[in-house]
Parts: sequence; C-alpha cells; structure tokens
Amino acid sequence: MPINPINPLSFIKNAINGMGKQNKQPVSSPYQTQSTTNPLGAADASTLYTVNKNRMPKDVKDVLLDFRRTCNDSTIYSKKIKRQAEQVKDEASKALGKIEKSVTPDIEDIQEEASIIFTREQKKYHELQEKYETGDFVAPNGKTVRKITKYPDGSGLMEEYSRDGKKLLSCTKFEHGKPFVYAQGYREYPDGTQKVEKRVIFADGKPHTYEEGYEEAKDGTERITRAFEFSEGSLSLYTENLISSQESPKGSIETSIAFDNGAILWYQEGYSEMEDGSEKTEMEVRFNKSAKPYLLQEGYISHPDGSEEIAREMVFSKSGALALYQENFAQNTEREKSAKSFGYDERGELSTYLEDYQNDSNGVEKIGKYIAYDSQGEISFYQEGYRNAMDYTTSVKKEIEFTDGKPNNYVQNCEEYSDGTIRASQCVECGQNGKPERIIAGLDPDFETIEFAYEKTDNGWEEMSDDNLEAYFGIDE
Repeated sequence: MPINPINPLSFIKNAINGMGKQNKQPVSSPYQTQSTTNPLGAADASTLYTVNKNRMPKDVKDVLLDFRRTCNDSTIYSKKIKRQAEQVKDEASKALGKIEKSVTPDIEDIQEEASIIFTREQKKYHELQEKYETGDFVAPNGKTVRKITKYPDGSGLMEEYSRDGKKLLSCTKFEHGKPFVYAQGYREYPDGTQKVEKRVIFADGKPHTYEEGYEEAKDGTERITRAFEFSEGSLSLYTENLISSQESPKGSIETSIAFDNGAILWYQEGYSEMEDGSEKTEMEVRFNKSAKPYLLQEGYISHPDGSEEIAREMVFSKSGALALYQENFAQNTEREKSAKSFGYDERGELSTYLEDYQNDSNGVEKIGKYIAYDSQGEISFYQEGYRNAMDYTTSVKKEIEFTDGKPNNYVQNCEEYSDGTIRASQCVECGQNGKPERIIAGLDPDFETIEFAYEKTDNGWEEMSDDNLEAYFGIDE
C-alpha cells in the first residue's frame, strides 16, 4: 500500500532568521514572552534573556565542531542515499522491462485465448441444452451413448459415452433444465484420485468458469492447472496452478491476472493462504487505465487482524518514472512504519528520503532521518530524530537547512510547542557563503535565558551585545 512521503516542517522558523550584520532590523520572533505588565517595547534584552558573560570562545569552537561534523556527516550520507536512489531506479527500470517483455505479451495471448474459449463454450452450452431436451440416445449398435437422469427437484444429469458404450466421455449437471456444470475426460484412479480434463461452469446461460486439469485427491486436496473466469462475456480472472488443501497451507495460486471490461487490473505471482488465515503474495503489479504499471509490490502479507506487511514497494507516475520506493512497510491498529522510502519528482529525480518512519495510533509520529533535495539534486534539508506528539510538541535532535548545497541554518535538540515557543540547545546561522555568522546555545524561553550567544565580526567571534540581541529577537526600543 503506497505511502506519500512525509515532509516535516522546519523548526528553525525565525529563531535563526538570516540577517546581514550591517542591517539588523527588528524581526518578528516566536520567542517573545507575552506580558501584561511589562510590554516588550519597554523591556531590555538582558532582562528577557540572561546571558552568561563569562563564557570563553571555546564554547564557539565546540559548537562549530559539532556543526561542521554534522554538515560533513549529512553531506556524506546524502551522497550515499543518492547512490542508493540510482540503484533503486535501475531496479525499478529492470522490473518494468521484465513486465513489458514477458508479462504483457502473455497477458495479450491469454485474452485472445479467453475470447476463443468463451465463444466455443457458449456454443457448447446450446448443444448441451438441445441434447438434454432431446433425451437419451442409443447408437445403431444398440449401445447407449447418451443417458439422461432427471430428479424431482428439477435437477438432472446427462452422461455421454463412447460409441461402444464403455467409456464415459463427459457428464453435465442441469438445474431447472439448464446446463450448470459440464465435465469432460473424467478419470478415477485406484488411490481415490479423481481427474477431469476440462470443466465448465455456466451462469445465466453463459460460460462463467472454464477449468483445465482439475484434480481431487482422496484427502480432499484440489488442483487446477488453469482457470478462466468471465463476467458478462469478458475475461475477469485468469489463474494458473491452483491448489486448495485441508492441510497447511490452505491454498496457493502460482499466477493470477485480473481484468475489468478487457482492461488489465493486476498481475500476481506466488499467492498463498496460510493456516492462520494470513494471505501472502510474492509479487503483484497493478495497472492504470492505459495498461501501464503504476504499482509493484513484493512480499505482501495480510493478516486476519487487518495488519499488513510489504517487503518492497514501487509506485510509478503516468509517464512510467519511479515516484516512490519503500522497504519493510507495516501497519496495524497500533502503528504504521517503514524502514526506508525514496520519493522522486515528476522527472524521476530523487526529492526526499525517509528512514525509520513510524506513526502511532496515539498521534505520535517519528522519523529517524529525513533528507530533501532541490531541483538541481543538491541537499536542501537534513534532519535527525524527528518526533511530533499528540500534544503538538515537536522535537528534532539535529536539523540543517541548505541553500545551493551550502549550510544555511542549524539547530540541535530543538523543541517547538503548540504556542510557538521554541527551545534549542544549539543554533547556528550561516551567511550566503555557508559560513557560520551567529551562534546561540541554551535557548530557554521558560526561564528567559540564553547560555551564550556569539556573532562573527571583523575581530573574530564576539559575544552579542544587548543591542544586537534586541534586534535579533525583534524587541522594540
């Protein structure tokens, strides 16, 4: 079942809003503490945010070291993901190629054969009807070659024999004077196995099901080599190698193809129904109205409690480009999760990547890693440890925004609350060249404190002055 990639919002917002050093105009800040007694216009930055002035530049070095390490790790990891994304695209392309070269031609042959079968068996229906109404038939040699038995409930049985009257060629069951089941080539073996070369089930005067190679063993196990099901004269389902058993597993189908008014709906391989009621499919392809694949699933399992698992899933756009790839998806009443997923844009280029995604029924959403890419294929967003709780508290362990592949803003251990308040252990703001220009640590609006705040000047890293803090947090004088 396809899942749309999640696109988490940035938590930075205006907290580390990019501003030129020479033009520090007041900006709207989510950190402004509301007060009915002391309006912000009369407040002083040092009053609102107590800054520890005894910090040394070593603090800057520690933050920058962590910032650079995270930038480096995210960039390396991003390149690794892009390589994986290309491998995924290649696998998807090969899968589509296999479908086009082997599955699609087979489907066309099956539809053509189904049309021939339906026409032939429709003619057979009328022949059977006529024979039943004519009654028994005895050959010139005195042998009964057609025997009809009618029952009080309106049902009947017509048996047809060879010219010598010894070999049963076919038998037909009738209901209300109409052919219901026709069986040809019946055999019974010493071990109790019964076989029928061909069997046709009729409904409303038309062929409904056509089967070849029907077999029933003494233990009740049934096998069918091929089966065609029709709806209003059109093929609706084709299956190969069906097995139905009283033992575990309960049943299996090697290949099945579904149609609607002549258009293919899905192609499936390796279906099996287990003893506990679970259903498993090794591979399934679903098609759009243009008979083009739009979904490929592998390792699908459906459990009786409604939970589902998918080992691998690919979603394709109308143009045939890969739109989504994900692995190890699972959902039940408690949660929905996915090990990894790649999202692609309309051109088939990587746009998003999610790792260890989980959405619980209590409203908690988690993402281990999230990466977004711009239209040029450059990383634009990197995030670790995303969590969104039901009480609208959102947190992230690490997050970096990039512009043209260069870091823009960075936060660590950031939390956002429903009232817009944001707390963060580290914030780094970069200039257009991707170089850090401002650092804030220990931002805690509840206690109106900042552990330390530095900005880059011509003389190196210096603590932010009260005036700059006022401008940075949008405090009017």
